[in-house]
Amino acid sequence: MTSPLDIGEIAAGTLRLRPLAAGDAEQLRAVTSDPAVTAVIPFLPEPFGLQQAQALLGRQAEGRDLYLGIRADADGIVPGSAAGTLLGVVGVHLHGAAELEIGYWLPGRHHGHGIASTAVPAAARAYARAFPDRRLVAECRPDNAASRRVLARAGFRPAGEPGQRPERDLYVHAPDI
Repeated sequence: MTSPLDIGEIAAGTLRLRPLAAGDAEQLRAVTSDPAVTAVIPFLPEPFGLQQAQALLGRQAEGRDLYLGIRADADGIVPGSAAGTLLGVVGVHLHGAAELEIGYWLPGRHHGHGIASTAVPAAARAYARAFPDRRLVAECRPDNAASRRVLARAGFRPAGEPGQRPERDLYVHAPDI
């Protein structure tokens, strides 16, 4: 069954975003089990093992969540990474009938390489086009300056209200402002 959130592969410079499948559970575990990820994303358990990765991927069958793998399309985009390596994740989540949320995570070893700054804007553009009648949102901790910069590059602006998750601010996709 194809998810209603699956809009196909998204090209993002030298990166490609594709839905994760059940066979990606071990790679998902490898990029998500980093405490730099699990400590800041409330719905990810610590420790994050193979069972947790399989359960997260299994949630996609409900059609309200889709996890896109951020992959390099060439060797060496991140030092030591081969083409096809899973570098991180962009999550897309339906909220009610009018809202779509985008979130993302990368393990600490992949921070500082421009991965999020490339992948998140491409995902935001693609989902804004594919779902023009939905408000596109993201959430961010106020103290996470790097993530706020990524969201700004992707066209998200502070909404001036708290997010649904604890200690998060809400951002709304408004790229033309």
